[in-house]
Amino acid sequence: MFGNALTIFSFYEQEGYVDDYVIYLLEQLQVNSERLIVVVNGAINHGRKRIEEITKEIYIRENVGYDSGAYKDVIFNYLNEGELQKYDYLILCNDTFYGPFIPLANILSKFNDDCDFFGLNYMRNSITGYLQSFFLVFNKRIIESQCIENYFKNYISEDEYDINKIYTSFETGLFNYLKYNGYKYGSYSNIQLVNPYYSGNEVLKQGLPILKKRFFLDSSSMENIIEALSWINDKYDFDLNILLRSVERRNPELKIKEWEKRLPIDKNNIVVKYDSSIANAEKKIIEYLNNHEEVYVYGAGGLAELLYKSFVIFRNNSFKGFITTKKSEGSFLGKPVYAYNSEVDSSNVIVALNESNTKGLLEQIGYKERWLYLYEK
Repeated sequence: MFGNALTIFSFYEQEGYVDDYVIYLLEQLQVNSERLIVVVNGAINHGRKRIEEITKEIYIRENVGYDSGAYKDVIFNYLNEGELQKYDYLILCNDTFYGPFIPLANILSKFNDDCDFFGLNYMRNSITGYLQSFFLVFNKRIIESQCIENYFKNYISEDEYDINKIYTSFETGLFNYLKYNGYKYGSYSNIQLVNPYYSGNEVLKQGLPILKKRFFLDSSSMENIIEALSWINDKYDFDLNILLRSVERRNPELKIKEWEKRLPIDKNNIVVKYDSSIANAEKKIIEYLNNHEEVYVYGAGGLAELLYKSFVIFRNNSFKGFITTKKSEGSFLGKPVYAYNSEVDSSNVIVALNESNTKGLLEQIGYKERWLYLYEK
């Protein structure tokens, strides 16, 4: 056993079907946990008894809020007050991946005293690094501080429907909130900018012992899929049929069980997709916020939301609001939106626009010395 760990496992399947890979993962979690709670977004229509053979604690809830909403619901509505503090570790895990293709105990052994929270994989987006939220572990120090409860209470909506808002609040937001509060992170693998949804074959080769389920929908090519399956078959002591049965049921058009008949593959059709990241963005943003009070964010789109939830929302800086070039839209993320005028030229502003829109803004109103541009002029 990993230790005195409480594990909350979030399950969702459109048809309520419990695949073999879910049972495999739950068995791995159960032997490494003191207590395992399965929270179901929606329903279980086939396979509940199989889960009950592993744990009797199954909590059914409305299908809202995705994984983070499910975790919040369990922490505040299923557990008793103060119950979380009885455990030395908290594991949050969902069902969005196949694997791990090695024993979970081997992965957890990498979580040591050098870090306070841990994930299977560290990635980067345009402005910040983060631990992917499909598997996260928190130690006693974080649990006792009640940082997890405080963050979920203040910044996570348990009935959110927008997946992008979940991503910015839970995945990047929680990661940067814990860093801001002085906690250290660790990860089993570090694939940085390789996209695991399109290039699962590449992340396997870089040491991440799982495949995201979306890989079989979003993959750049069938050759990517065949290479990934071949890699698992050759490198790991894992029953590939556990994965194949799920993929075949979900995506019968792939005819995935016949994958070996497609060997050898044409390596020229292998595609590796990389995500983009703005050079030194995270460092520049943190330095700017540390050195400036009363900050505005220029923009009211996806990048502005990512920046606000990853760096601004939990700081003590007096955040003034968002600025747009066009007429004020009233509010964004519950904060005021102002139309640009020259009075803010001498204010503290972070420009959260993409490269093209940043260029357009510079052409329209010129460069402002006090402002931080994520994309250099």
